Amino acid sequence: MIASAPAVPSPNPDSKAFTPANRLRQVGERATGYEREYRLGLLHRLLMRKLPLDSIAQELQVSVHTVMRDRKELHRRLRTQASQLDANGLIGETLGFYSEIQGMALRMASSSKSPDNIKLASMRTALTARNDRHRFFQGSGMFDVLQFTSDEDGSSSDLDRMNTMIDKMLAQDDRVDDMAEDAGLDINDLTYQDDTAEEELGISLF
Repeated sequence: MIASAPAVPSPNPDSKAFTPANRLRQVGERATGYEREYRLGLLHRLLMRKLPLDSIAQELQVSVHTVMRDRKELHRRLRTQASQLDANGLIGETLGFYSEIQGMALRMASSSKSPDNIKLASMRTALTARNDRHRFFQGSGMFDVLQFTSDEDGSSSDLDRMNTMIDKMLAQDDRVDDMAEDAGLDINDLTYQDDTAEEELGISLF
């Protein structure tokens, strides 16, 4: 005789304990269409904790088959999301997170209800968030990119001006000296003249 699969216990509707199963049931009652979205989010967090599938099924009060099916769908969505990552969006999201942490810490530090030790800890948290943001700028290469930012009116960038100067030099335009002076650069730093090569070849490079 083949043993039947154990029945999946249903969440206790009278329980107000904050458990994944009870929270999932509440979401299902309030917004049925959002229930699976929320379950996938819970599944993602539980998978990151390296819980076995049967434990996850018990936490969510669903079958192991449902967990495996949802895991497949979760991996598909993660792959799609990774292929559509936007660098500017990620940087903006990270900066928003650092700003939120710093703002919350400073609000707590300035609250008259906060004791002195909490105020000091909050100020240290705000400073840490700012330092972490600075390190994020360095690690992501933001400071390198900002060297080539556009003018306030969007007319040109440092990179555009450098390319224009190079074009002028290649065209042997005398105005390159004036452009370099306007940009605060020394034209001698931008050019290289080999007098020996000029004499041997009988040509003038500049």
